[in-house]
Amino acid sequence: VSTQSTWGISRNQRKMEFQEFVKNMPTFTKYYMAGTLVCALLVSTKLLGYQWLYLDFEFVFQKLQIWRIITNYLFFGKFSVGFLFQLVIIYFSCSKVERLYQTPQAIAEFFYLVLFVGAMVVPLAWIADYHYFNGNAFIFGLLYIWCKKCPFEKVQFLFGFIVTSAYLPWILLVYDLIIGGSIVPNLIGIAAGHTYIFLKDILPNSHRINVLKTPKFFEKLVLKAKGYKPVPGNIGGRFQQAPPEPQGWRPFQGQGVRLQ
Repeated sequence: VSTQSTWGISRNQRKMEFQEFVKNMPTFTKYYMAGTLVCALLVSTKLLGYQWLYLDFEFVFQKLQIWRIITNYLFFGKFSVGFLFQLVIIYFSCSKVERLYQTPQAIAEFFYLVLFVGAMVVPLAWIADYHYFNGNAFIFGLLYIWCKKCPFEKVQFLFGFIVTSAYLPWILLVYDLIIGGSIVPNLIGIAAGHTYIFLKDILPNSHRINVLKTPKFFEKLVLKAKGYKPVPGNIGGRFQQAPPEPQGWRPFQGQGVRLQ
C-alpha cells in the first residue's frame, strides 16, 4: 500500500510539473509544438497522409488547399526517437528566441521575425530543390538567430558535451553530416537567419537603413491579439496589458532547455 501510495504521489507530482512546464512555455513555442505533435499524430495513426501536408503552390492556388502554407512547417515525421530529438531542438530554438522578446513592445517584433524567416526559407528551399517541408530550415534559422544574438551562452549537447552557443549551428551541421543526414535544411536556415541578422542588426548600424522595421499596423494587430492596449497619452509606443474580460474566449491566453 505504501509503495502504491508513493507511486501515486510521484505520478501526480510529475503531472503537475508537466502542467507547469506547459503553462510557462512561451506562446508561439507552445502552439508551434502543439501543431507539430498534431501533424505527427495524424500521419503516425494513418488518419492523414503526409501528401496532404507538404508545400505545393499548385495545390495552394488552384485547389485552394491553403493549409499547406502552414503545415509544411509543422511536419517533422512520424513518432520516433528521431522525432523526440527534433522536438527538443524545436523547443530549444523557439523558446530561446521568443524569450528575447518578452516585453510588450518586442512581441510584435518577434512575430515579424517569425514571418520573415518563414517566408525567407521558401525561395531558398526552391533554389536548393528542397522545398516540400520547410520546418527544419525554419527552426534552424531561429536557432541561428538566437546564437548570433546570444553568442556566449553555454549549451549542453550530446553526452554532456558543453559548447558555446556561437558554434552550436555549425556543430549541429557537422553532427548531421556524421549521422548521414542532409545538411541542406541547415544551410537554408543559416542563410535565412543571417539575412535577418544582416537586415535587422548590421545594416541599420552600418548604414542607418532599417528595412525590417515592424509596421505599426502589424504591431497593433499582434498586441491586440495578445491582450495589450496602448497606454493613453503615451507617445513612446509602450503598451500595458488590458484587464481580463469577464466572459468570453480570447486567443493567446495562457526556462531555457539543455540539448542532450
